[in-house]
Amino acid sequence: GPDAEVARFLVEQRDVLGELEITARLMITGGEDKEEARMTRADRSLIRQCILDAAEQLVTDEGARHLTLDAVAQTAGVSKGGLLYHFPSKDALLSALLVDASERLLAGGRRIHSEEDVADVALGRLIAFHLDFATTEPDVIRVQDRELATLDEENRHTVRSLQRQYVQVWD
Repeated sequence: GPDAEVARFLVEQRDVLGELEITARLMITGGEDKEEARMTRADRSLIRQCILDAAEQLVTDEGARHLTLDAVAQTAGVSKGGLLYHFPSKDALLSALLVDASERLLAGGRRIHSEEDVADVALGRLIAFHLDFATTEPDVIRVQDRELATLDEENRHTVRSLQRQYVQVWD
């Protein structure tokens, strides 16, 4: 019943917090304080991107309904606690995945736009960039198409805003 579900939730939360504290240090640093102190923002960013890549692959293969934190952690090669250190929930992970894709497209479009003075050359480079993105990362396109509507309002607004800005780069 509901009381059993609440009890399971509380046990899982307690386990997750303990796992976060222990696993984040052990997994990345081997438990050595000296190694933990050497971790850079880039190291943390790389781990985060590996988790996003694993989530993207799972969503593409199975759909967001089947996306579990355990499956992402296993695919990414991190513990569930390590994953939760970067993404506190499945929704946060999916939102980050879709925002990340939109930010990368916008950044690439803006970079090309700022580098080219000749409109025809800029357009050709934008087309090449977009085709490259679509053909090298088709999973991202599928995830965007399938899962955008499942995001909470704030993240859906963020993704749509980034998409509109990307389209404006083409004007």
